[in-house]
Amino acid sequence: MAMSSRWVAEIERYISGDAGDGSPGAMARGSMLGHSIYRVPQYIKNMTNPNAYRPQVVSLGPFHHGDPVLMPMEKHKCRAVAHLVNRSGRPLKDFVAVVEEIKLQLQDAYENLEDKWNQGTDFVEMMLKDGCFLLEMARVFQQNGRVEDYEPDDSVFSEHGYLYLIHYIKSDVILMENQLPLLLLQKLISVAYNHDFQLADGASLINNWVVHFLCDIVTSVTPVNDHLGLHPLDVLQKSMTGIRLHRQRPDTFCSMPSAAELHETGIHFKLSTTEGLGGGVTFVGGVLNIPKIYLDDNAERIFLNLMAFERLHPGAGNDVTAFVFFLDYLITTANDVALLRSKEIIKNDLGSDKAVADLINKTLAKGTVLKEDSSIIDVLTDVNAYYKKPLNKLRASFIHTYFSNPWVFFSLIGAVILLVATVMQTAYTIVPFYKNK
Repeated sequence: MAMSSRWVAEIERYISGDAGDGSPGAMARGSMLGHSIYRVPQYIKNMTNPNAYRPQVVSLGPFHHGDPVLMPMEKHKCRAVAHLVNRSGRPLKDFVAVVEEIKLQLQDAYENLEDKWNQGTDFVEMMLKDGCFLLEMARVFQQNGRVEDYEPDDSVFSEHGYLYLIHYIKSDVILMENQLPLLLLQKLISVAYNHDFQLADGASLINNWVVHFLCDIVTSVTPVNDHLGLHPLDVLQKSMTGIRLHRQRPDTFCSMPSAAELHETGIHFKLSTTEGLGGGVTFVGGVLNIPKIYLDDNAERIFLNLMAFERLHPGAGNDVTAFVFFLDYLITTANDVALLRSKEIIKNDLGSDKAVADLINKTLAKGTVLKEDSSIIDVLTDVNAYYKKPLNKLRASFIHTYFSNPWVFFSLIGAVILLVATVMQTAYTIVPFYKNK
């Protein structure tokens, strides 16, 4: 039977290495190396919270472009282009030309880009408007809304926009499906400010510009002085994870008791002095060091989108996911949260300790996995070994039995007092008897 089906031809292209990005090995890789921005698969959305991946105010890039809910912001994108171009003193065609130059690279950044974006000029128009809008909003943030070339009562690019909009826009900037390649911003800045940001220091400046723009919605961020990031979410992930530590021993993985249980065995909790989630969790001499965890109404969106990026982009690492995996063991009840809050490890702006425990256990930790070389495994192993030492377990059992319930504790004190009184009474009775003898 002749093999003339389309699917046969497609597989033949993969076998010959003429599929995907056109280079040998495309079949083995299973993905195009240029992709870094993905639609979050439905199974991940169903497992967590679908709304956490959906922009609220503005679409950036093609995946949510045209969403009726986000359309009101489109007219402001045009104003952003006009103001940026006017301030630069350069003609609009220079900005269009620089986006045209990198059009193919920008398109390749998006996985499964719809065919309509590969035709005509719509893609370049969208990229130009979205990029200029993001640059203008970052300027509003940097100047606390006091930008001189907009009207004081402007609804977006003003103190009013800084007060009422900037938080939601930042929240949309960190979404996996709402990313803009930093290459785009690099090129637009080069034209607008007549500076060659393609140099190494230029890449660091742009990376850390992103960190500064997003720093008030996350904690434990560090400068990113590496090559140009892929997009804001990539830079955020690198800045939050910091230096990566790897496993030092081939121990088998084990679970770990909760914070309250560990506290009963004499384990102390301390705010880590190491920046970033990647190497911030350590266990030394009975002290568990943990980075600062800031949890507010935006935490769910931040963590879920960072973990989605790690899950979808090979090479992004596993550090944020590993940290949430660790928290899932550490926190099981509101009591664990209260303990960590008392040590200033958790800053809780969610309203209640139970809300924090529920967020971690019921949403963030769903489907989390650990890489086999994660340093978190060493921490879990060491903590568990310390917890299982007989003397520590005896101490924990004693504390849990007699100190968890105040009435049991008072009963214990009463029994001790009664015992002491009985001994003393017996002594007073016996001593005179021996003296008379």
